[in-house]
Amino acid sequence: MKTIALLTLLCLSGALVALEDSMVLRQGAQNGQNGVYVVVEPGIGTITLYTSEGTTLTKHGSANFIQDVEFWSHYVLGEQNGIAYTALRQGSANCIPTVEKLFEMLPNKPTPKEVQNGLKDYQARARQAEDDFWKDDHPYDGVVRGALGATTLMLCIPCKRAILVYDIQKQDQGPLLAAYRNFAAELYVPQVLASTPTPADLLAQLPADIKAEQKAAIDAQLKALADSGGALTLKASDPWVGAGTGDRFVIVDPPNQHLMTYEYTGKGLRVASSRNMQVDLLIPTGMHSDPDEGRELAEYARTRKKELEEFKIIPDVFYFKALVAQKQVASGKTSDLQANVTNDDLVLDFLKSHKLFVYKLQGAGNGLEMSSVRDYTLDVGLQLQDGEFNDVKNAYMAWQNAKRLIDAHQLQLAMSNFKLACTLYPCIYKDIEKEPRAKVLKSDPDWQPTLDAAIKGCEKLMKDREDRLKKAQQDRDARAAAAGK
Repeated sequence: MKTIALLTLLCLSGALVALEDSMVLRQGAQNGQNGVYVVVEPGIGTITLYTSEGTTLTKHGSANFIQDVEFWSHYVLGEQNGIAYTALRQGSANCIPTVEKLFEMLPNKPTPKEVQNGLKDYQARARQAEDDFWKDDHPYDGVVRGALGATTLMLCIPCKRAILVYDIQKQDQGPLLAAYRNFAAELYVPQVLASTPTPADLLAQLPADIKAEQKAAIDAQLKALADSGGALTLKASDPWVGAGTGDRFVIVDPPNQHLMTYEYTGKGLRVASSRNMQVDLLIPTGMHSDPDEGRELAEYARTRKKELEEFKIIPDVFYFKALVAQKQVASGKTSDLQANVTNDDLVLDFLKSHKLFVYKLQGAGNGLEMSSVRDYTLDVGLQLQDGEFNDVKNAYMAWQNAKRLIDAHQLQLAMSNFKLACTLYPCIYKDIEKEPRAKVLKSDPDWQPTLDAAIKGCEKLMKDREDRLKKAQQDRDARAAAAGK
């Protein structure tokens, strides 16, 4: 029981940290050794190794990631064009490829569009953006994300654009810094590095209107770059970090729409892949996902025909998207991303767009592969509509029970069921008022307040229903007009 209480306390201490990732990380037992807990203190920077056996918690070695990142971010190796280059900007020598080598892979010839807008080539603009970032100091702001592999710990410090990898095999020596890297280089990858399918392949499969929107967005982006002087700009990172099998790691950076995978080989940190997710997020419905929207809608229309006609609903994507948008409650999460990695399968859930992605960390060609996508807006919409249908049904069931209780002279219990009915489906008050048996409840002090609330609730319910029917029709008309051009 003491061991269970201890583990619970450790888990709770991680839950109290105001971060997306837990900073109490657990490594499974292996090679006859006890599993290790790595406890990261975001405010102080300590990384401490613990083992738990029986009722004993044993503290092993420690390190401090704040000291490490601050040292390497100020340790100057040299200068280029009058700009100091620090060790962190360059990354440790055992990174594969090095930061500089990855920059050299970026496009270094201006496209016709870039020439037209008076822009330098992509690589030159990425280098200029790096110069602009690194000329200023970026003090640690208390935000750190991390994940634990088989033998290493990866920490990501977003404000520094830093990845730190620690070897944790020598417990009593504590975490030993094994590699560090400026991960901005991966964020500049314009399409993909060792990942399939390519954005160009995906874009070719998208509907014409979405391709047109993408083209317009790219043109606007190029114009904005020209107006601003041409330097690329990365957004402030808000990454999620996870671990696959072995010492394979994944970083998802939603603000910059990039997904990167890494592997610590025992000798160095290898950038396994980098993927620009901008086109992935444009996929309108799904890819390699069942059932498709058409079949799902047809089955729903067949099995809910009576209810749909009663509610005057045209059961199409436009209606259900309007329903979901209307019902959406703002989340308290700072990010709209939820993620999970199990073995080498990565699942990303983008809450605002209701899109679910599955990636294989070791997919085609041993690279990152997007294997399937599903826009689950329709799935959510069907469930929400069923919820409305069920509320009506359950409201009438509650009122039937209230009438039974009235007949049994159990008026307090009947009143409770009356309140429940009006809460579930406020418009039921119109039928209840016509019911002779309801008269005996009118002397209850809660009758009139419940009735007044039901009248207001019914007005809102009808307005919401009318608004989403109107919104759905507007979207249908807009799609039809776009298709007619």
